[in-house]
Amino acid sequence: MTTQQTPSAEWRAAGEPDPHGDRYDCERAALAMGNLTDDVLANEAFLNYNARPPLQDLLSGSAIPPIAWMTAVKDRIRWLSRALEKAKTERNDAARGFIELLNEARTQSSQNMETALMWQRKCYEAESQRDAHCANFLKLNHDVNEVIGLLTPDDDGPVVPRVKRLADEHIALEDSLIHLSNDLRWAIRRLYNSINFTIDDRRDLARQLEGTLSRYGVQEP
Repeated sequence: MTTQQTPSAEWRAAGEPDPHGDRYDCERAALAMGNLTDDVLANEAFLNYNARPPLQDLLSGSAIPPIAWMTAVKDRIRWLSRALEKAKTERNDAARGFIELLNEARTQSSQNMETALMWQRKCYEAESQRDAHCANFLKLNHDVNEVIGLLTPDDDGPVVPRVKRLADEHIALEDSLIHLSNDLRWAIRRLYNSINFTIDDRRDLARQLEGTLSRYGVQEP
């Protein structure tokens, strides 16, 4: 079994321009006997390439000379050769484009996952801060109640300012805890949306690429 390969055209293998220019850059129907399909032309040319019709039939147009069949076959072969190379080029360009798109999607997916992990870390940090605030809140609440329990109606000493200060800190810390809880819920929602977006994006893109590459007969490398 030979492994030798024959190029479709020597000028193409040598990187030279098409010697026929754009002569064959047309539809099949524009060729000689373009109304015939490839199979019909091949059959008719095989049966008539060496047949010599009577002169009167040629003059009347009721017969076709062998040279006409050979001319049509020549044009059809050249046209098919160029059409095949054009289809290969378009398929390869499409394959490269979709593979680049797939790699871009993979990169984006990796970046999205890194973003999701970042938000997960932020959630853990927010939870730790929330727990610390809760502990401080409970301690401050205990201090306030303790001081209030020591007050008498006629106290006008330094205890009152201390209570006022502790009450203000109590309110500020409570507001901080509320804001922190809201930030935590927002961070969790961002994490959820980021993960879902990554999965949906990859699923839709995979379906699109699979169908397109399958139509071109290209497998992912």
